[in-house]
Amino acid sequence: MAIDSLISFLGKSVTGYRNATYHFDDGYQVSVPYFGLGLVQKIKPKRLILVGTPSSMWDVFFADQNNQDDALLSELFEASHSGTVDENLLSKCSDVLEEQLGCEVVSILIEFSKDEREQVALLAKLSEVIADNETLAIDVTHSFRHLPMLAMVASRFLEKTRNISTESIYYGALEMTDPITKLTPVIELNGLLKMLDWVDALASFEKSGDFSDFTSLYEREGLNQLAGLLEQASFYERTNQIAQARKPLQAFLAQEANASQSPIIDLFSPGIRKRVEWAQEAKISERQSSVAMYYLDKGDYLRAATLGYEAVLTKIIQQQPGNSDVQNYSVREKIKNQIRDKSIVLSPEELASLKNLSNTRNALAHGSRSTDGTIQKAMSTEKELRDFLAEALAQLNKI
Repeated sequence: MAIDSLISFLGKSVTGYRNATYHFDDGYQVSVPYFGLGLVQKIKPKRLILVGTPSSMWDVFFADQNNQDDALLSELFEASHSGTVDENLLSKCSDVLEEQLGCEVVSILIEFSKDEREQVALLAKLSEVIADNETLAIDVTHSFRHLPMLAMVASRFLEKTRNISTESIYYGALEMTDPITKLTPVIELNGLLKMLDWVDALASFEKSGDFSDFTSLYEREGLNQLAGLLEQASFYERTNQIAQARKPLQAFLAQEANASQSPIIDLFSPGIRKRVEWAQEAKISERQSSVAMYYLDKGDYLRAATLGYEAVLTKIIQQQPGNSDVQNYSVREKIKNQIRDKSIVLSPEELASLKNLSNTRNALAHGSRSTDGTIQKAMSTEKELRDFLAEALAQLNKI
């Protein structure tokens, strides 16, 4: 994938950067004193963004290039070692460097990112020079040790706010140089980016209960069929079609257990499997009740009341002679009419549960004040509503 911008962090060294032969997984090798230079040759970004402090080793980076202005380099050397590099000086050096590298060069001067103010300032400066929808690569090889963590945050911040994707984070592991071959391995920290994607999906999933957040991640691991089953089941569940959601979820559970999985799926799949275990419930009323309880826990009170009401009605239908089709709309309407005209006699628990869930659902759906004083009280605070619905759903077990 074409890289729009390579962000490369410069650190500080007393002795300067020594030459190393960096070895990439695909066999590509490049010998440079500063890894960012070799990375530019390898991935050929449209723009190089250099990030450093007033005392970073800017001179080492520029000194490696041919045909440098000796006076300019001398000025940069003095400024780097005295910690007085400024943006005007970097601008002049960047102009020279662009001719050498054949790409745009932007130099960003930052503070040491010691505290929250300086850390936020770093993100703001990066955001200023990167356009929406860009694709990035990040080099953290020579940065101060705390900056790679900020680089990860910057990557996520830019993705969420500007649709800027990070293709890879690179680290030239000088301390892992092979003593025999003298090759320094290049580590791509893509696994960290993937884990952040899964953590984001998990956070969204825990809040909304919508497991479709994981579909694109399963696709990325090459498990398109599992992704399709999750997406299909998610649609059915979001539209309260619990009976229809069961089949794709059962297929997902069966196939996911036997799928050739990546370590990252092994890490996150237990939580997903636990979320969809309701599909294994034998009766549809039990499945509706399980999902209703789940959404009650997530604070989705309308869905909890709706599914709870349907679970009570389904269980009453299941108890009627003749094994009625509980999913048939006409059957459900007939049973509701028989309950109203008392052709079907319900226990006090059944009547209370059905009435409370129905009235709560109507009040929540229409946003109006219920004429039922019990419902008015229940909707006075979130705790009252949560406790009220929990009690109404608990009655289902007594029917």
